[in-house]
Amino acid sequence: TPDDFSSQYKRPCIRRVGFSEADEIRANVDNFFRRRDKQDVDGVFDRHTSSERPFVIRKDKVGAALEELGLVRSVEHITEDLAAFGVSDDVDKETFSRLVQKPTPLEQSLSLLPLAGLLHSCLSFKSVKENATEAVADLTDNEVDLVTSGFKDGLSKLIKQLRDGTSEEKAKLNAQSFDSMVDGNLGNLDTDAEKDKQGENQEVESKFNERIADAGNVEHFYKGLGNRVGSPNEDFEAGVEQEHCAKEGCDESFVALKYGFVTTPRHEYLIAKGDAECPEEQTKDREGRVVRRIPKLSELMELDTVRKAKLRDVEVLALLLYTGPMYQVYNAVLRRSRAWTRQTPGQPARDWTSNNRFATTVHVLVSAVSKVARSQRFACGLQLYRGLGVVR
Repeated sequence: TPDDFSSQYKRPCIRRVGFSEADEIRANVDNFFRRRDKQDVDGVFDRHTSSERPFVIRKDKVGAALEELGLVRSVEHITEDLAAFGVSDDVDKETFSRLVQKPTPLEQSLSLLPLAGLLHSCLSFKSVKENATEAVADLTDNEVDLVTSGFKDGLSKLIKQLRDGTSEEKAKLNAQSFDSMVDGNLGNLDTDAEKDKQGENQEVESKFNERIADAGNVEHFYKGLGNRVGSPNEDFEAGVEQEHCAKEGCDESFVALKYGFVTTPRHEYLIAKGDAECPEEQTKDREGRVVRRIPKLSELMELDTVRKAKLRDVEVLALLLYTGPMYQVYNAVLRRSRAWTRQTPGQPARDWTSNNRFATTVHVLVSAVSKVARSQRFACGLQLYRGLGVVR
């Protein structure tokens, strides 16, 4: 197959001998359900292990195991996928399952189609339940046939709309699909200044006050972090310290949204570094409950996660700062928004995107998160919950 972005997921164009297009589709659907069946996936894994090493598949045998489940990928692309999982040698059962479940670019693109809404429309005649399992629990076989018949008609209409859509509509869908994989979280550069001006007229008293969140596009992603915040100091430790204790804005006060007290970058740095004590009143939330505990850097450096990721002291320090009120400043820099860092409600917020963008700190943060991500292994199908409050 061609060595392009999506070739690792493409099925061969030549159908199996004696198979019609309908046969091929049925086989692909069967493989789809097999890949969703843990017992089936584990069975394929077990068949491709050896008696000498029954708990792993040799790297050169992974391709054949994947093909048994309907996935055809080259050795090069399998190697790339494994490297993304932090694996360079033989493959254990958990990693094999992750390879099987990894969505293809086509799946990413198709996920933008309103299939859930279509199915909901087909089920509405019977149930108003909010849970999918409960919504189908009482369906008779005849009602299931009615639902699938309606869904089939609707799906046919969607596919034809996609096929017959204008080139602009198709390009937009492809761009949205790629953006969803990139998952950029940069503000819209063309409207940042306007949004900042609007932000000066909005009061922010809580982390969960409603605000509009913008996502960047592919162009912003490729411009890189340096284009957003600038280049870091080559001496990371000195750079982080200067940004919080010497550069412009280091003594600028802002309200810690979660807790309600006023703090500064210098104050937060000294507490995180262990050079100053955190006042008791700054350990409590707005209701007076003690919710803030600041661990010592020496304690954090002994954590298994830190050791496994081989984090440096300055990386752990940056992570510690980000888990406190300083996340507001770093987010204000990245989103080019003032609305996160008011000194008091109603007063203009500082423009944190001027001469001190905390470039070294942000770069160190990215390094730390990347290291931790590479060193972690998560179970297939693990759900991630991201708190967005009332962001829209």
